[in-house]
Amino acid sequence: MFNDFRPLFPHLSAQRGKFFLGLLAAVVFGIASGAGLPMLSRTALPVIFNDSEEMGQVSPLFLKFVDWAFGDDRSALLLASCAFIPFIFLVRGVAGFMSSYWMSEVGTRAIEDFRKVVFGRLLSLPMDFFGKHPSGDLLARVIADTAHLQGTITRTGGDIIKQPIQLFSALGALVWVAIHNEGVFAALIGGISIPLLVFPIRSLGKRLKRRGAQLQDKGGELTGMASEVIQNPLEVRAYNLQDRFLETFGNLAEDWRRLQMKLVRYSKFLSPLVEVVAALGFAFSLYLGAQKGMGLEDFMFLATALFFSYEPVKKLGALHGVLEQAKAAMDRVSLILEAEDDMPEPVTPQQPAVTLGAIEFQDVRFAYGEEEVLKGVSTTIASGETVALVGESGGGKTTFANLVPRFYDATEGKVLVDGIDVRAYSKQDLRDRIALVPQMPVLFRGTITENILMGRPGASMGEVQEAAKKAFADEFILKQENGYETMVSERGGSLSGGQRQRIAIARAFLKDAPILIMDEATSALDAESEARVQEAVASLAKGRTTIFITHRPSTMAQADRVLEFQKGLVTVKN
Repeated sequence: MFNDFRPLFPHLSAQRGKFFLGLLAAVVFGIASGAGLPMLSRTALPVIFNDSEEMGQVSPLFLKFVDWAFGDDRSALLLASCAFIPFIFLVRGVAGFMSSYWMSEVGTRAIEDFRKVVFGRLLSLPMDFFGKHPSGDLLARVIADTAHLQGTITRTGGDIIKQPIQLFSALGALVWVAIHNEGVFAALIGGISIPLLVFPIRSLGKRLKRRGAQLQDKGGELTGMASEVIQNPLEVRAYNLQDRFLETFGNLAEDWRRLQMKLVRYSKFLSPLVEVVAALGFAFSLYLGAQKGMGLEDFMFLATALFFSYEPVKKLGALHGVLEQAKAAMDRVSLILEAEDDMPEPVTPQQPAVTLGAIEFQDVRFAYGEEEVLKGVSTTIASGETVALVGESGGGKTTFANLVPRFYDATEGKVLVDGIDVRAYSKQDLRDRIALVPQMPVLFRGTITENILMGRPGASMGEVQEAAKKAFADEFILKQENGYETMVSERGGSLSGGQRQRIAIARAFLKDAPILIMDEATSALDAESEARVQEAVASLAKGRTTIFITHRPSTMAQADRVLEFQKGLVTVKN
């Protein structure tokens, strides 16, 4: 089972110092519980009650210690023997706390690092991966499933060590006493019920794993559906979809609840099952021990030792179920970690001697699955040339533009930038040469300044303001309550469409890349905003290799050439 959590091992290893401390504390706890508490009936209690018969069965080493420390001082001996009881509980309590604390520290830090790795992997995956998986489900895998793993380590990290140590310590104490006591030896045969508990635990564990996987998947589906609705409030209200989505959400939530209760049923059934089997084993032990003359003192030892044997079995059974559920969460996270990157980085990245921004398509074909979108496209865009892409929806305009920054790879043929295949560039180097202004630009959480700085992190405030002025964004930014330090709401919802476009253009100005791609930059703007944005776009395009995706005659008029797309084929319109 632990091999399933192999991706976590390097992160746990990084915390090995704290893990060792937690391990040491867990060993002390297990020995103090499994052997220390049962042995009280063979050490301190006979001294306290002055039971000479029982004293005869006490370890000679312990008797020598008593004689050396206290001699004939009965009062001191009685006080020390009574104090030995809370001392054992103190050692057990402190060790248990330290084990749980250090293991929780190891778990939370390891999962924090692991979550960063998962998120980093997600950021590096190609665009088609996101087309195959809903964003809400991916969010659930990165956040909820890793949180489930963290909770598992936090709750069970110490028990993985403590409970087996406690079990074997208790069984060891039982065996040691049974060697010298026929009644206890006979009663020990009743311990055969302990291994019998493995079978129901394994059976329930498999069911817990299966239900856990279903629960995680349904949780991801529920999160994905809610995320989709929250991100598109306008469409939901425009088409009066509230009742429909509420019903869908309710059905998914009910399915999730049913799975949750099945999981609860299996996990909660395990504890009483273990207790019943343990009680049967204990009763059988008493029967065999009583037949061999086992006394009350032996019974006290046996009862304590068996309790501290069965208790770990019960907890380990519950732990088994928890780990099976955690494995389901790990399987979901592994979808991201093990996703194939079909757009790998080149082994030896290349760079042009001179950066000009020339683009060339050589017999390029591209298909989404079996649907071919580009059918043998060959064209050249010279350095500094402005080209407009026009044509029917679905004709391949956006796909053509997306192949330049290598958001996708051509199925056949080559896309070259400055004479080098885009697949020979490092992705970062290639995309550093390209500025993109999409149709619906996204502003991220943060200030206006921070959003513009995404074009070139590290630029000065003066450069940010200059870029904003060139994009005609400075005028409305200064009217904001906090100017450039105004916080932007989620997805830029506090700004108008024209304002978001101008901030995106300011970002492109600041990046100052030799290649510019603009996708319907003015399609959703009013006349006044369009005029300002068009003017900013014209200024931005000067001296750059520019690709406009547009239906607007005013934008086409700015182009040196117009490429018309029809059913995956390209013709020069003028």
